[in-house]
Amino acid sequence: MPVPCARCQAPLPNYFFVANHPMPCPACGAEMAVRAFPALFAGPRPTAVGEDSSAGEASCFYHPEKRASVTCHLCGRFLCGMCNVEFKARNWCPSCLESSSRKRKGADFENHRVLYDSIALAFATFPFLALFWPCIVGAPVALYISVRHWKSPGSILPRTKIRFLVAILLAVGQLVLMGALIYTIARAPRLA
Repeated sequence: MPVPCARCQAPLPNYFFVANHPMPCPACGAEMAVRAFPALFAGPRPTAVGEDSSAGEASCFYHPEKRASVTCHLCGRFLCGMCNVEFKARNWCPSCLESSSRKRKGADFENHRVLYDSIALAFATFPFLALFWPCIVGAPVALYISVRHWKSPGSILPRTKIRFLVAILLAVGQLVLMGALIYTIARAPRLA
């Protein structure tokens, strides 16, 4: 497709694309410089992605007219370059990749994690902020979650164990305060 002049819309000759200085348009005489990407002169590049298959060659499961280049590591279907998805050094067909990610087979497709440190911190703080007596349940649960899930995988993004530490400190502090309160109530003289 020829490139037109900006003023008169006449097609510009090819020597405009290699010149590094402004030149007059042959039709109207307007001075202009043309800067073109190198891809304009390169033309179409041959690619193996969409090669047609010929008789006796394996064809793609999804595109029977295309030559197969790899097989899916899970189901063994032949795949062309357009259908092949390389993931974790394996070749996947689109349907196996989609079904494996939906079923979350293996650790390769992990797309969420339970943040046990946040749960432990919530059990340690929310009952304490709402009322003091729910701490009887909240503090031991926060301690259990913190100790039980200390080595569980945390967030997908890197984080420290500070939430676990704060939850443990709050839970132990609540248990000590509740113990002191119960001891004080038990030791108080009874009014008859």
